[in-house]
Amino acid sequence: MIAQSPDSGQSAGKGSTVSLTVSNGPKTSPVPDVTSYDLGLAQQTLQASGFKSHITYQPVTDPSQDGVVLAQSPVGGTQAPQKTKVELTVGQLAGTDTTTTTTPTP
Repeated sequence: MIAQSPDSGQSAGKGSTVSLTVSNGPKTSPVPDVTSYDLGLAQQTLQASGFKSHITYQPVTDPSQDGVVLAQSPVGGTQAPQKTKVELTVGQLAGTDTTTTTTPTP
């Protein structure tokens, strides 16, 4: 409740009207679906829509998934309050073993 009339502690006569003002809660907006976007574009899109982002990287072996949003929470299309942090799972190309052994030639 945001307000009431008459104020708390005041008496009201029998049959009189008591007015209450209540909040509908925080303003919500649809979360953009940024799965399959590259990370930079995903963050720009979320920010432009009033959301924040948090990134978790997941190793991938497919080079086409490197730097791409694989999943998000809350999912795109759902309603969430402005400034909600959207968790992004972003592909990060797993490194290949580049250790080289050199044997000297006699």
